[in-house]
Amino acid sequence: MENIEQNITQEFIFSEIIRCKTDPIYFIKTYLKILHPMKGIIPLDLFDFQEDCIIKFVKNRFVIVLKSRQIGLSTISSAYATWLAIFHNSKYILILANKGKVATNLTSMCRTYVKNLPEWLRPKILIDNRQSLEFANNSKIEATNTTPDAARSSALSLLIVDEAAQIKGIEDVWTSARPTLATGGASIVLSTPLGVGNWYHKMWMKAETGVSDDGFATFSPIRLPWWVHPDRDQAWRDRELADLGLMKFSQEYDCSFEKSGNTVIDFETINFYEKNQIREPIEKTGFDHNLWIWEKPRTDLTYIISGDVARGDGSDYCAAHVVSVENMEQVAEYKGKITPDIFAYLLESLGKKYNNALIACENNSMGWATVQKLLDLNYNKIYYSQKMGGVEFINNTDWSKDLQMRIPGFSTTLKTRPLLINVFEESLRTKAFIFHSQRLLDEIKVFIYNEKGKAEALMGYNDDLIMSCGIGLFVRNTTMKLGNITKMGINMIIDNLGSDRVEDTTLSAFMVNVNESKHNPHLSADGSIDYRQFLF
Repeated sequence: MENIEQNITQEFIFSEIIRCKTDPIYFIKTYLKILHPMKGIIPLDLFDFQEDCIIKFVKNRFVIVLKSRQIGLSTISSAYATWLAIFHNSKYILILANKGKVATNLTSMCRTYVKNLPEWLRPKILIDNRQSLEFANNSKIEATNTTPDAARSSALSLLIVDEAAQIKGIEDVWTSARPTLATGGASIVLSTPLGVGNWYHKMWMKAETGVSDDGFATFSPIRLPWWVHPDRDQAWRDRELADLGLMKFSQEYDCSFEKSGNTVIDFETINFYEKNQIREPIEKTGFDHNLWIWEKPRTDLTYIISGDVARGDGSDYCAAHVVSVENMEQVAEYKGKITPDIFAYLLESLGKKYNNALIACENNSMGWATVQKLLDLNYNKIYYSQKMGGVEFINNTDWSKDLQMRIPGFSTTLKTRPLLINVFEESLRTKAFIFHSQRLLDEIKVFIYNEKGKAEALMGYNDDLIMSCGIGLFVRNTTMKLGNITKMGINMIIDNLGSDRVEDTTLSAFMVNVNESKHNPHLSADGSIDYRQFLF
């Protein structure tokens, strides 16, 4: 900090103003003061990495910062905004944050900077309230929480977005901001990471590779993990890691997108599939080229096809997987916006192609239209569900028995949805299921537990492929698994039960709610399953 004499000359004032205008780092280090929670008003000093950030702010129109917490970037960006507003006429600076209180705290910093300037350097303030500061040179600093229309105003000189990954609907905010920046405005986007696949993560990945945002903005990236702060060492890291745990530490301090998200599938599993299993399909076919094929049908394998149905004109997709039962491997996949009836034709075609595969299609809502079309097409291997006494049984397709008690298609309910997700998660965590689709992996990266603990896609994304795959894996592990028990295996079971041997190998596969086992009529007196009741 340079000492400025109390008795100053006009020449000195003039030279200082010129120097401050051309050198924001000098201005900040020499004249700005901050409110310290313990020490009161103190000079704002800068670490080397903070000076580097300011240099980038000046030289680059668009800057995105991936940062650790508590390294002073919000303080530095508000200091930069103050410099821009004071020394440049008619600058409109807008600060956005995920919460209104956070945004107003940033304007409060700017107010502290201005009011603690020397009188001869302090600009005249025309408007001073919680959310805005307006100066006599027609420059203005304004702060607000984020709504889709928050940045839809007059042309912006600088847009600062604080904790962008935390902002719900940030895509809409950025879309509305783009026209206001089109006349030459700049933007600084700051955040700690919050998982992968969200808008902030996508913008960061584009910045690292030098790719523009649809030709509009090419961000210059700045990464600031915990160790850039000179007061932090390995001992500090170890203490924080022990207190916070890996996921929270990765989010708050490590600048790790992958480890910071509350994803259903853990980072190590995602990383395994991305490095070892993901590959381009051998063919992209279909009228919309959205049917991806990795392996042609093999006569020595049995297949199951699972489907998740959408309207075809909304934000969700119709999704299907073809999985080999024996190898538990994805061989084909579809994801596209088609109507339920056209989706049925696609499923039928895939079923016939892959050895007359069993089709397990969701029957909820629009799914019923697809299931009904499959029935109209007389496809002969459709998955059926049955409801009895609050327990859902999974059955094969012997239509000759109790057809009136069965429901064509798979019912995704409050009871079955967690089962699908559990089977999906376990199959990936244990590496039992092999998949090759980048589209499926992209959904997995943004498939999270929300604040209430429900597994779902991150806002603005889809989980259609995940739910379709979950249906297929669940049915494969119930219907198809039991359906492939050999006659020898069946007779071994029957021998153990002390009954007559059988020649018919057909089983009615099933699923029971283990929490209701005491009410399960298919359990023997000793609690074991009476397999004779599942033989036709």
